[in-house]
Amino acid sequence: MPNSSTIAASARSLVLCALALLPAVEAWAGGLIIMRSRTAPEFYQAGAAVDITIEVELLASEEVCNFGLEETIPAGWTYGGRVSGLQPIVEPGIGTPGNAGQLSFAWFTLGDCDLPDGPIEFTYRLNVPANSIGTQDVSGRIEAQFDGQLFVAELDDARIKRLGSGQRHSADSSDNFIISLSEFLRVLQFYTIGSYSCAFNPQFSEDGYVAGPTGDQLCALHASDFDLTNAGAFRISLSELLRLVQLYNARTYHQCPLDPESEDGFCPGPPLLD
Repeated sequence: MPNSSTIAASARSLVLCALALLPAVEAWAGGLIIMRSRTAPEFYQAGAAVDITIEVELLASEEVCNFGLEETIPAGWTYGGRVSGLQPIVEPGIGTPGNAGQLSFAWFTLGDCDLPDGPIEFTYRLNVPANSIGTQDVSGRIEAQFDGQLFVAELDDARIKRLGSGQRHSADSSDNFIISLSEFLRVLQFYTIGSYSCAFNPQFSEDGYVAGPTGDQLCALHASDFDLTNAGAFRISLSELLRLVQLYNARTYHQCPLDPESEDGFCPGPPLLD
């Protein structure tokens, strides 16, 4: 018959295994569980600021007294300071840019462990430059010292769109309101082959389409396929391809379905909301 300590150890292993299956939970056999989440706005406005909230809970058989946060922010964005939550012992200086990579925060105790029990919430501010374009990403991780080891848990990335950008163009498979060279070359492939069609398995296609007539025509037309009077449906004409060149050269674009001068419902450049 198993003793009580064996039962307790087995129960703890089951709890760790169950928690490891949940999103935003990292569990190790050593007895540490890191629960974490990130809250960020869906949109930003150039020249303004956004607030990012991190929530962390460290569960272990003993107190965890040292942990840190590493955040990678968009190039040109700068640290605007702590808004609320537990004051870090180490934090970046106001105005620290994200160009070099990470913002580093640390919470630790030199004597008795005095970190609060339960979830720890921390909100910091990022200043957005006036020339910020497209969709920007914030990524990061939690690092915790426990039992002489360093444990790392990744935070879910936050994708923040520029306010007013609207729906993305079909060519913009990276969903960042910027037409990259590879994305342009993808549409060039449709033009060169002479047609495109709908992918039977969209999850295996970067944009939901395939070059040539090998798929069906049951999906929506590509956003570059807007002039049906010339090439017809599911064909990219030279004028349609040159329109995508405009969006590519502009570095960014936004949806503008009510603009009378927009032939495809998109306009080059960032939205004029500032």
